[in-house]
Amino acid sequence: MKKLRYILMSNKVILSLISACLALNSFGQNEPVLVDEVIAVVGKNAIFKSDIDASVTQLQMQGAPKDFSTSCYVLQERLFEKLLVHKAEVDSVEVSDQEIDDAINRRMDYMLMSLGGSEKDFLKYYGKSVLQFKKEIRGTVADNILGQKVKGEITRSVTISPNEVMNYFNAIPGDSLP
Repeated sequence: MKKLRYILMSNKVILSLISACLALNSFGQNEPVLVDEVIAVVGKNAIFKSDIDASVTQLQMQGAPKDFSTSCYVLQERLFEKLLVHKAEVDSVEVSDQEIDDAINRRMDYMLMSLGGSEKDFLKYYGKSVLQFKKEIRGTVADNILGQKVKGEITRSVTISPNEVMNYFNAIPGDSLP
């Protein structure tokens, strides 16, 4: 009987200690850390702050100014791209994996050539391997191809004559032209 009381008492003590540790742990949590932020949503497609920041950084590496206008430009381009992707989804426009792979390979060949053709130089410049970079840009490249297809469908049916262009520009007041 004493042994049974001892076991029950020790189980209560252990259970109390575990409960106290869990209670203290829940009060000791740090503030939540923001992992990423949704900047905009077009249809089912979200635009994340990290995507904007990555594009801005890439443009700045190519000589774009380090100011707010670059971020605005990137956001505008992403919004337009996502709008075209949404239109592609509505119209059931599809892109094959082969098209995506071909576009990625062309882009990588160009980037490697501009860096001297060495994957070591690419790794040093971008801080990631060619394979990692290909995986990262796959979604963006697919969206670009979808956007191009949708633009093509929209402009395919547009016909305009040189006479219509001249009439349009002649209708603009002279003080409104640059």
